[in-house]
Amino acid sequence: MKYQGGENKIMYEEEIKLKIRELSEDLRREVLDYIEFLLRKYKSVEIKARKFKFDWEGGLSEIRDKFSSVELQHKAWLNIMDYNGQGF
Repeated sequence: MKYQGGENKIMYEEEIKLKIRELSEDLRREVLDYIEFLLRKYKSVEIKARKFKFDWEGGLSEIRDKFSSVELQHKAWLNIMDYNGQGF
């Protein structure tokens, strides 16, 4: 049974309960293990996605007076092009 977005999540829960009741005890344990795996996997992805580190902040402060941000972007782009063998 497929549900379109916006359907009541209770319908999913009831369908899951019905399907699990049909499984043997061993298969129920596998389902539980898989659910726990998914929870760990996506919880860690969610945590990583939310945390953004600013450990790079101030990393170029010593050259602040030598180059503007546009000049640094230009130099970075030229370095990338040289690295890829597409230099000018």
